[in-house]
Amino acid sequence: MLYLVHTHPDDGIGHRVGFEGYTGTQIENTIPAVRALAAADAAGEYTSDRIPAVHFPFIEFDVRETKDGELVLFHDIGLKLAFALDDELEEEENYRSGGGGGDDKGSDTIININAKPLRDLAEQGIDWHTASVEDLTLEQLLTLHLGGREGQHVPTLKEFLEACVESGVRRSLAVEIKSIKTDPARLKCLELLTWYLDTYGKLLDKDPLACKVQYKPLGWAGIIAFPHLFCESFGEFGSVEWRTWAAEMKKRGISARCVHFHYLNFTTGA
Repeated sequence: MLYLVHTHPDDGIGHRVGFEGYTGTQIENTIPAVRALAAADAAGEYTSDRIPAVHFPFIEFDVRETKDGELVLFHDIGLKLAFALDDELEEEENYRSGGGGGDDKGSDTIININAKPLRDLAEQGIDWHTASVEDLTLEQLLTLHLGGREGQHVPTLKEFLEACVESGVRRSLAVEIKSIKTDPARLKCLELLTWYLDTYGKLLDKDPLACKVQYKPLGWAGIIAFPHLFCESFGEFGSVEWRTWAAEMKKRGISARCVHFHYLNFTTGA
């Protein structure tokens, strides 16, 4: 059977952990988002006679490597949309102004919480208008608040997988690789997925309800990627680098499939 986009859509309920963008009730690719999604799923909001549910084949999220080799969840190439500033907002360190001088209007003035950290990054030579995740260390990235919401930070892959376990996620995970540039980070990615499969995956195997909605091409957690991004992260098809990493995935039982066309297996021939 061919698993095509029209039967198992990537843009389904679980796309970017169920919430797309930075202005909705939850922010995409975050721990609060997976908690909300898992709770709604457990409450039966996504039940379906189709197995797996046609609009909820898996929980999909995006992974990138930071400058210092950490793996984080982040979709966009650039930082601008996630941490955008309004040019009319005063650059202040606090989330809301103090409203000094007896002017009670000041207490309702929203001050972008990212203004100071972005200014600090600029002083370090990082232009947030053009910078990407790979230009920042994890420590620098964590100074920024997603969507300008205080306390909403980019999660690491480790933190997110742990949150999936804690939230009782019962769906397959589709780990979309956007950019992983170093061997240590590649190995870390596979080790984290192995941990998830060997611990939580074995528990899900004993859960009849979870097994009914498991997305078979990915198992409980698998890799998806556009072909060119998979090659950039794990080597050109046919190369020694690709054969090495594809063999490692197969050894660990980690599936790697093409975005939209999941019958295309990136580990075949390794």
